Amino acid sequence: ISIMIENNLPLSIFIITTSLSFFMYIIHRVKIKKISERESIIWLLAGTIILMFSMFPVLLHWLSQLLGIVYNPTTLFLIAIFGLIYILLRKEEQIHILNEKNKELSQRIAILEFKLNKVKSHD
Repeated sequence: ISIMIENNLPLSIFIITTSLSFFMYIIHRVKIKKISERESIIWLLAGTIILMFSMFPVLLHWLSQLLGIVYNPTTLFLIAIFGLIYILLRKEEQIHILNEKNKELSQRIAILEFKLNKVKSHD
């Protein structure tokens, strides 16, 4: 039982159950087309990291020592912050692309409406 969080079986069971529920939720969201397969990979990776650190806290301790961090939960927060920044930047990029497409479509509609009005005025 050394793989469990500080030998705390109830906490370990809760975290593992929560992680597995998270996996099932993400897969369900992909199936009903609420998130793309591409985006689901990021969330499944996050769930895997949580599950891995909950089952093998020695990995978190090793990573903390490698980074020179004394308090292990700080490493988790650091990973979470960088992960959220990455997700935020990806979403910003997607929003920018959609805004450009929206602007292009609006311009096309305006041109088509102008041409349609021009044709109607000649009749």
